[in-house]
Parts: sequence; structure tokens; C-alpha cells
Amino acid sequence: MKLIIANFALCLFLVFAVWAAPRGEFVLVVSSPFESNSTRLGRIAQSNGSIVAFGRVDWLVVAHSSEPGFAARLMRAGALMVLNENLALGCTRGQNGIFGKAA
Repeated sequence: MKLIIANFALCLFLVFAVWAAPRGEFVLVVSSPFESNSTRLGRIAQSNGSIVAFGRVDWLVVAHSSEPGFAARLMRAGALMVLNENLALGCTRGQNGIFGKAA
């Protein structure tokens, strides 16, 4: 029974990992909550990207770049995670959502 549960958990993880992988020009950038905003925003600028929206928590930012390899550049610049921008839609709260403030 434990083996079945472990296999099921692994399958769920793999499905989430594929769904969460960044693709396209828009990404959700997850930074350390202990960094300054200038560090977070500088990382996106350094990676040749632009800010699309800020979250109600400072360490989540939706960013855009039309250049290939944007997610990899963000990771090399120090982002904790770079995820599919569609995950930001799952964080909506209230009428405006967590990403209701435009950049």
C-alpha cells in the first residue's frame, strides 16, 4: 500500500512540475522575502525583462521578456523559482486578485 501511495504522490509531483514549468514570455518570479525590492527588480532588469505586475506580497512578481532563455537568466541572477505565469491566477484574492496592482 505504501508503494502505491508513493507512486501516486510521485505522479502528482511530476504533473505539477510539468504544469509549473515556465514557458512563453511571461513568468512568475519568486524571490526571497528577505531581499530588498531594488534587488528583486534589479534581477529582472539584469535578465532583460520588464515588470508586468506586483503581488500583495513583495516577493512575487510577474515579469516579461520576449528574448529566449529569460527563465534561465532569472535563475542565474538569483531568483528562488521561476514558474509558469498561470500559477499567479491561482493566487487571486478578492476582486482585484493578488496581482491586481499594475506595474
